[in-house]
Amino acid sequence: MAPSDVNVRIALVFGLGAALLVAGLVGLAAFSEADWFHDPGPYVDWTGYTRGQYVGLVFFTFGAPLGVSLQLAAYQQLIRHASTWGLRVVLTAVVILQLLVAGALGAVWGNDMLRCGGVGCVYPYVAEEVRNARPEAGLGWRVLTGAAAMFAAFLLALALLAGLVLRPLEQRIFSSRSLAAWVSPTPTINSDQLRGSGSNNDDGEQDDLSDTRSRKARRAQHAEERQALLSPPRVSARYTAASGCSNISTYKDVPWKDWTLYGVGVVALTLFFYTTTYIPNNWEYFTGTRVANNANLSISADADTCAIGYKIGVTCPEYPWAIFKTLQARLSKHLVLKIYPSNLSFFLFLVGVPLLALVLRRWKPARRLVDHKLHVAYFGPLSLLAVLIMPLLLLPLVVHVYQQRGFKQRYVYVSLGELLCVASVLLLTFVWLFYWLHDHDFNGYWPYQVGAAPLDSELLARTFGQIAVLFLGLLMFPAARSPLLPTFFGVSWEAGVRYHRYLGYFFLIFCLLHMGYNWRWYDEQGLFPSDIIAVPMRLSTSIDNFTVPLSSLVLWVTLVLIGVPAVWWPLRRRNFELFYYAHHIGYCVMIPTTLWHATASWEFILPGVTVWFVDRCIRLFRSSQHCDDLVVRVHDCGAAGYITELQCTPPFLYYPGQFCFLNVADISLLEWHPFTVASCTRSRMTLLIKDMGDGTFTRRLRELAQQVPQPELRISLDGPYGQAVDFGQYKRVFLVAGGIGITPIKSIYEALRSARSVLPPELEVHMVWVARDPSIFKLMFGPDTLLGGSTSGSTASAGNGRGASYGTSSGNS
Repeated sequence: MAPSDVNVRIALVFGLGAALLVAGLVGLAAFSEADWFHDPGPYVDWTGYTRGQYVGLVFFTFGAPLGVSLQLAAYQQLIRHASTWGLRVVLTAVVILQLLVAGALGAVWGNDMLRCGGVGCVYPYVAEEVRNARPEAGLGWRVLTGAAAMFAAFLLALALLAGLVLRPLEQRIFSSRSLAAWVSPTPTINSDQLRGSGSNNDDGEQDDLSDTRSRKARRAQHAEERQALLSPPRVSARYTAASGCSNISTYKDVPWKDWTLYGVGVVALTLFFYTTTYIPNNWEYFTGTRVANNANLSISADADTCAIGYKIGVTCPEYPWAIFKTLQARLSKHLVLKIYPSNLSFFLFLVGVPLLALVLRRWKPARRLVDHKLHVAYFGPLSLLAVLIMPLLLLPLVVHVYQQRGFKQRYVYVSLGELLCVASVLLLTFVWLFYWLHDHDFNGYWPYQVGAAPLDSELLARTFGQIAVLFLGLLMFPAARSPLLPTFFGVSWEAGVRYHRYLGYFFLIFCLLHMGYNWRWYDEQGLFPSDIIAVPMRLSTSIDNFTVPLSSLVLWVTLVLIGVPAVWWPLRRRNFELFYYAHHIGYCVMIPTTLWHATASWEFILPGVTVWFVDRCIRLFRSSQHCDDLVVRVHDCGAAGYITELQCTPPFLYYPGQFCFLNVADISLLEWHPFTVASCTRSRMTLLIKDMGDGTFTRRLRELAQQVPQPELRISLDGPYGQAVDFGQYKRVFLVAGGIGITPIKSIYEALRSARSVLPPELEVHMVWVARDPSIFKLMFGPDTLLGGSTSGSTASAGNGRGASYGTSSGNS
């Protein structure tokens, strides 16, 4: 594809994003004219908005986040592939300037609470009354939306600035020889070493490098290599090399790094938890006046006192018979901390589960116990829901019904550590169910107030809505590609995605329960089914609540965009790009809508969303990496298919077996596909990509590479990802691969052979590889592979085009 065609694609994506953003801003301007923002109105029969203004809100909800995402994608491609450094600086400066302007506008909208910094709002002298408006009339919505826009814009601008400044600075620093003296030397592996030269086999044959040296000198050299490789470097492990494959023997699990990351997370969560103890949990009261008033409120369980409530500075969040009750601590005359049971349990979960995982991973007997695998029957996420909301005595009947209806029973291996995490989530869910159903006072009901008690349908609807918020807050953590899962749980990001999927199932299930019981509530009020689509609604408690019809619309869109592809796995498997983009559209709209609709949800959603968004900004910085000195080849491996080989200078430091995300602008500006790095050298990085058939990214890449003359590909990388493994803790390593699945095994096997002099002497490595054609063996390990070479214990067999296998084993003695 010609560069002009790529530029046309970039222009189209940018134009579409600009159109969506303009439509969103126009919709916001229309919605800003609603009475919610200008006329306080009466509390009875006052809607606060019109249908036209609601349509404007819908345009803003869908158009703004999607428009910003598309514009950032287009800008990123322009900046990444700019022809000169000066042009890249200019484009980056333009984007950063736009983001800063957007952040400043958000700060203006959120000024009512941001001007006192949140903490300062607890003092009365900054709590000025706002005339001709009440918090419900839009001031809190402006603060929430404006503050979110400000922080998002500033973080994105910081990520772009880091990509512009830090990446070239890092490359320039590591290209200097002065720093190389601070770095411990690491042996590399080349094709000759892999094919046998430089090996020391069990018969005592010496390699070419040491055949003239005495055994004593050779032992001294090996001791020096081991000391150099295993001793702590004088600089951080992150900066031991500019790029390339880090030798596998240098990987060391450093405990203090894990504990440092945990400590930073605990400090951040503690500060956030502290703010939730005095800031109103309802964003409708996010004004300086309301923050000051809420900070001065105290907790009471007395019925007579709670009857007048806010008039005397008292709040009553629970019933008199509650089991879980809010704690309070007065720090000053104007500040009373209120520790709600839901907030406390959520905070203890976020702090306690990673702490338990770290302790168990650091204690070897406990680590072996939690890593123990159990062979259990699995019927899908619905079986977990049955355990959660139904009595245990009914579980066999439920399972029997599942089997009779055709649910496939399959057996999976689950570790005790995974079961422990699942049990902790179930325990947290049970605590929330009990608190919101039994303890929490939703409508200010007390035994002496006749008619104020919520109906059972309303109570269940609100409870299931709170549980849905809980799962939405939790599912964002495994969605981030940050090192949280590998650090705390020893699970790589791609392995933790399934838990994101399970939590997403529960989120959608409880959303449907929330909606179903709301419909039941409408029916009891005589407003079903009219209020399902009514704008504005006629329900007395929601007549001026624009978030209810908006959330209903967004939920149906989310079920179509996320729910159906997620549950119907053939659609997700065969049309992954459709699922991926639909997924992004769904959560870009669902998260802000949930924050608006569930007014107290920010306390539980923001931690996970913050982790995910910061991770996304880091990926925006990391995706500025691109391949230099790119070489592209296409290999015909017969029955094994076509394999496209990409070789370039490594833009990052990686460990054997890790993978990266690849973007080829000549194919698509938005598609990022994961591929394993199939080499372990410092000088060149290799990706081996098999053509998977018509309509796939790999087919388009192969066709692009076979064009004559071959175009200059625009390739970008985001990585590395994947959990590094300390093979030195094992006595035997058994590697098994099939076909193109050899790519991570190849990298690991190369690294193990190159580091055999510094690994434990008793370590044995065995590799078994099965493929459809012998030619793929030659591509991966050279033309002498099938002959065995001088590799200890290598065997091979070739078929008549239908299959071939290769096995090798080597010791370290």
